[in-house]
Amino acid sequence: MHETDLRESDLSGVWFGPGGTSGSTVFKEAKVLGCRMVGAGGWVKGTVDVGTESEPHVISGTELAEWFQDNGAPGVKISDEV
Repeated sequence: MHETDLRESDLSGVWFGPGGTSGSTVFKEAKVLGCRMVGAGGWVKGTVDVGTESEPHVISGTELAEWFQDNGAPGVKISDEV
């Protein structure tokens, strides 16, 4: 999902990737401000932009895992594999 605009989307309950680290959904600075993720799960890797148009804020790794947890999706796991 290269620079995909997901802002304000409802992705509650979505499953990312088919499973395991080899089946991760790959984000590349996808815009996710205001995105609802409650109950989402699965595996993701890459980066997301949690900022605004005027002030982007790209996160990955541990910070991305914390963002999913803070947004109601503790079941989303972060893969560091490239």
